[in-house]
Amino acid sequence: MILKKMFAAAAMTLTIAGLTLSVNLGAMPANARMFTYYSDATLTSEVGGSGLGCRGSYSYGVKTAYYTIETFPCY
Repeated sequence: MILKKMFAAAAMTLTIAGLTLSVNLGAMPANARMFTYYSDATLTSEVGGSGLGCRGSYSYGVKTAYYTIETFPCY
């Protein structure tokens, strides 16, 4: 009886882990975006950056109202 319960618990755990993994794998965006932030409207002095990538995100420096965006596809 204990063995049946342990087997059922292990099977449920593996099922939940498999569903979680499949949801995460399917969540990759179609496009990645890279933001470069500048100190003013002339866009000459870079002060920070961030990205929403195909497999993660990053951020550094300062985010301002003056920025450029580069978009590229996730493969």
